[in-house]
Amino acid sequence: MGDGMIYVCGKCGFLFSRKNEPSKCPSCENQCVMTANKDQRQAYIELHGKLNETENHLTDVTSESIKPQ
Repeated sequence: MGDGMIYVCGKCGFLFSRKNEPSKCPSCENQCVMTANKDQRQAYIELHGKLNETENHLTDVTSESIKPQ
């Protein structure tokens, strides 16, 4: 994942990491981007690790993959 922060889009829920604070969501381009909360960060880290096991080129995942149980 690198040394970037994890962010979430307030509109579409896209989770992504960046080294610098983003001005907009890379998925929907909305400007409602904030730092991810503890649960979102943990989910991103877990999903990102699983994705990297099979597809090393992926760097972003959507929160749509993260459903509360």
